[in-house]
Amino acid sequence: MTAVPLSRQLSRQPARRPSSGPAAESPPSLYAAVLFGGDDRSTVTEVVILFESAAAADGYAMECGWDDYAVGAVRFHLPPRIRRIRWVA
Repeated sequence: MTAVPLSRQLSRQPARRPSSGPAAESPPSLYAAVLFGGDDRSTVTEVVILFESAAAADGYAMECGWDDYAVGAVRFHLPPRIRRIRWVA
């Protein structure tokens, strides 16, 4: 298999728009690269997270020589009560 450029990955994926909650307020700011194993993408071999951009995650996967991978936004599920906490870096 060959690597799929980020531009083609993004064009194949439908845009998801959350209807409510914190995810609807701002776009994702962290990304991950997911390496697949097997011919049908049913097995995930490795996940590397916390890239600041989709391009950075894509670059990492290409530098590592990954053949079949995807890049996507990272979201962390929080129970409704915890969602009200504002994290300050």
